[in-house]
Amino acid sequence: MLKEMRIGSVRGTTNHRKEILAPLRQVLELPEIYLSSKKWDSLPYNRVASIAMSNYKKHFLKHDENRFNEFLGKVERGEAKIAVGALFPHHIIKLKRRGRMMVVVLQSCSGRE
Repeated sequence: MLKEMRIGSVRGTTNHRKEILAPLRQVLELPEIYLSSKKWDSLPYNRVASIAMSNYKKHFLKHDENRFNEFLGKVERGEAKIAVGALFPHHIIKLKRRGRMMVVVLQSCSGRE
């Protein structure tokens, strides 16, 4: 009986993922959707959260360097913003130690009104 419950819960989790989570992720335009499907030219950088921006910066530069640098230029000029709501001071220190400060500086500047 325990084995059946495990199988049922796995099946339920898979169905939950397919029927609810996947369409929800599509609607929310999460960057992981674009990363996994290799649709770099469709990725809306202005919708990428601050932590995801820091985590995926290397991938953005590798696969979509021109558009990503263009977006960072727009942020620097004040024409676009990076979502900075979830970036805490300890994240900034961690990113500085890893040498990812350009995005962090632009993120902090884009948060100013």
